[in-house]
Amino acid sequence: MNNNWVYIGIFLDDKSKKQLKKLYPTPTGWKEYYDHMTVVFNDDTYIAKSIKNYNDHNVGKKFKLKVVSVGMSDKAFAIHVELPKGVVCANKIAHITLATSIEARGNAVDSNYITNWSDIYETVYVTGEMKVYVPLTNGALMNTNVEEANIY
Repeated sequence: MNNNWVYIGIFLDDKSKKQLKKLYPTPTGWKEYYDHMTVVFNDDTYIAKSIKNYNDHNVGKKFKLKVVSVGMSDKAFAIHVELPKGVVCANKIAHITLATSIEARGNAVDSNYITNWSDIYETVYVTGEMKVYVPLTNGALMNTNVEEANIY
C-alpha cells in the first residue's frame, strides 16, 4: 500500500449522505460535509501507522455504521457512530462530521472536541466503504473533495 497516505476513512454512499442530510440538516451559515468517518489521520506517529496497518485488510470493504448520538459545539456538528467489528479507529469518539460553523471558523477536526452529545432513540444506520485518501499525483494541493483526490 502507498506510504504517501493522508488518512483512511469509511466514505459514505450517496444514499447514506442523503439520509443524514434529511435527519440532521445543515445549520444555516454552516459548511456541510456528510462525507466520511475518519479511521486514522497520518500524523507520522507509530500509533497512526499501527492503526493503518491493522485496518489495511479492511480497505475496499463496505461497512454498516450505527448512529448512536448527535453532537454539536460552537464550531462543529457531528454524529457519533459505533465502530464495526474488526475496525480500529484513532479517534476517542468515532464520528462523522456533518457540518462546521463558518462564522466560528470551524474545521472538521473540531468534531473531535465536541463534549455535548445527545443519544438518539431511533435506529439509524449508514453505510460506506473504507478507502485511503492520498495526495494528487500531479503535486496539486489536497482538496477535501473526494472526487479530486486519489482514493483507493
